[in-house]
Amino acid sequence: MKFNSITLVKALLLCIAISALNNAQASLIETDYQTDNDNLAVYDEDTGLTWLDMTLTTSMGYEEAMNTYDGYRMATKEDVTELFNNYFGELSYNAQGIYYDYDETAVNYFIDLFGATEDTMLTSSDGFYLDGDILRVTSVGVWENADESNDGYLTDIYGTSYTANMSSFYENGANFSGFFLIKEIATEVNEPQMLGLALLILFGLVTNKIRTTNYSI
Repeated sequence: MKFNSITLVKALLLCIAISALNNAQASLIETDYQTDNDNLAVYDEDTGLTWLDMTLTTSMGYEEAMNTYDGYRMATKEDVTELFNNYFGELSYNAQGIYYDYDETAVNYFIDLFGATEDTMLTSSDGFYLDGDILRVTSVGVWENADESNDGYLTDIYGTSYTANMSSFYENGANFSGFFLIKEIATEVNEPQMLGLALLILFGLVTNKIRTTNYSI
């Protein structure tokens, strides 16, 4: 099989375009809540949502949290599910809604972003959210060592398929968890997306030009 220069150019354009679009996948960016460099919020490029650091609402009840952080709303099950699916992928949780032994680096980064609500033998970021009228919780944690964990693994993720009813903490909160509070910010198409789309259009134009030239010969 022979490859001419036009074929190679077409292949290169397609590869670059796909790469640019892949690099534009959802990412979480640490940002500020009130003051420069306080690093107490997380911006989700994919959804345009800004999430508050969980440590800001640890031990707060729902009403206190909502009154303190004006402009934010309580995250729903759908919001948190999308967050987890974008960051961790669609995991195969067990019957209890727990996934064990996820990549430790990714788990630690999530905890760094959203804040450690527990920090003993287990370091975790736990957050309450609303599932209809029911308060539920997720947890992303890493153990100091596998021997001290309940499951023998270093990391565990309690996703939105973990259905324990936490509504008893609605009024006064809990010292092990904060609330997932979010606000919406208008999103723009970022530069990697624009580059990928432009290259795909260019690829189509080049392909069409080649076909037109071949037919006219």
